[in-house]
Amino acid sequence: MSKMLVNKTAGFLNRFYEEKSGNVAIMFCGTIFAVMAGVGLAVDYAGMQSAQTELQSQVDAAVLAVVLSGEDDPAKQRTLAHEIMIQNGYSASLPEPNIIYAEAGDLTVSAKASYDVTLMGLFGENMKTIQADASSILAQNDTVELALVLDTTESMGEDGKIEALRSATNSLIESVSSAPDGSIKIALVPYANYVNIDSVGMNNRNASWTNIPADYSELVTKTDRIKISDAYCRGTYTGIHEYVSDGVRKVQTDRCTDWVNSVYQDIGTKDVLETYDWRGC
Repeated sequence: MSKMLVNKTAGFLNRFYEEKSGNVAIMFCGTIFAVMAGVGLAVDYAGMQSAQTELQSQVDAAVLAVVLSGEDDPAKQRTLAHEIMIQNGYSASLPEPNIIYAEAGDLTVSAKASYDVTLMGLFGENMKTIQADASSILAQNDTVELALVLDTTESMGEDGKIEALRSATNSLIESVSSAPDGSIKIALVPYANYVNIDSVGMNNRNASWTNIPADYSELVTKTDRIKISDAYCRGTYTGIHEYVSDGVRKVQTDRCTDWVNSVYQDIGTKDVLETYDWRGC
């Protein structure tokens, strides 16, 4: 009887060992949690990076406002830093940032915020703490010069980027404008192909801070060409298209989705008198 039981048991175990069906389901069950953990980590990491960048920009604005305010009371400095951060999106319910002083006369604003994780909450990680620090030399009685390099190229006309840039710039200037009169100078430097320093007239051409050469004309040899075929729209026309070029908003109507340029043929050269004149850019 016992020998028969042993044989049956051995046969069952042998069949179980050799059975191949259901392997995919078993492997899936064994790896699904690792896959979910990887996806959750990637999603939450991206979210934390975005939150970290936002917190860092808030702290940067705060430390700049504090050092330019001339305020030397630590409590008032902390309050000012907190107010500036709130103006830039920091939650008013979060603790005030810390003010740290260094022996070299540096001032550091440090702030922490909590980030609620999404998928990682399934694995016991419900909240992460992010921190940002920004340091600057304490403002003295000397004049502080602040230069802002602003991207005004055509790509900034998409997705409200130029509007966000204007808003952030105005917010920063308002934040530092509490400094005593004459103690701060702000320069705006457009990152663009052209800089328009005279929107109306030519009043600034001979200003002391410009170096604009005189208008001139010269004879230039150019290739002479004839047109073989006109340009035409091979696609479809769309409605009104608004965009920003070098910081100037422009409107284009009947925009072609697939434009074919004109075709020319070179037939020789010719001398052309070209005039170079300044028009405000």
